[in-house]
Amino acid sequence: MYDCVLPMPRINLTVDDDNYQFLKQMKESGKAASLSHAVRLAIQEYRRLHGKLGTKKVVR
Repeated sequence: MYDCVLPMPRINLTVDDDNYQFLKQMKESGKAASLSHAVRLAIQEYRRLHGKLGTKKVVR
């Protein structure tokens, strides 16, 4: 038996300057390893707050 996390589905994302600065700060502060990681973290947090699961955990 093992746990795996299914990958996030692809989405189209428009980033304005304010959002970009927020993502850049996440990277520079060490909260995210890269800008793409910062985007994934932001999407996961949005989905958590709005009751939508970003990833599904599968136990086999």
